[in-house]
Amino acid sequence: SRRKAIIEEILSTEEFYVVSLAYVVKTYLEPLRAQPKLPQQILNDIFSNIEVIGQFNKELYQQLAKRLKESPEPNIGDIFLMLGPFLKMYTAYGNNYEAAIEKHQTLMLENKIYATTVNTALCTAQEAGEGALELTAYLIMPIQRIPRYRLLLEDLLKHTPKDHPDYKNISLASNQVAEVATHVNEAIRHTENS
Repeated sequence: SRRKAIIEEILSTEEFYVVSLAYVVKTYLEPLRAQPKLPQQILNDIFSNIEVIGQFNKELYQQLAKRLKESPEPNIGDIFLMLGPFLKMYTAYGNNYEAAIEKHQTLMLENKIYATTVNTALCTAQEAGEGALELTAYLIMPIQRIPRYRLLLEDLLKHTPKDHPDYKNISLASNQVAEVATHVNEAIRHTENS
């Protein structure tokens, strides 16, 4: 059914996302942290709370995966509803995003240790055949994820009958995600204009 396909899409895109967030920490953040001459604050400015987001999304993924093991077409609205309040951490990430990209670009030009570490990380990963992306391609992922949830949940709601036990929770979760999406967009717009 279409409903089942959407749930599977939520799970498969979540898996890719969680793997990508863990990857950016392992490939870029950890080697940068290992540089004693790079102040920790610089890394906070660029990576913000991406590790916390990664942990949160790992939990979300595990709960969704568990449900799909239990039933081919499970109820998932309650999972999003329960974890919904934690999506607020995306607002903090959104608030910081434009400044993070700017700082990254400046450091790539002006800080030899930073630039070398980032370039080496990318080359090493690509040589290992890991299909690694530029750092900025990973940093935008949390910004893109919330609108994606919004579309997927709205689509799921459309294909869930009104008398379905999951309907009410999906509807509430969809509204919750839409609210966070608005916050994140406003945060980005605000930083673009300031």
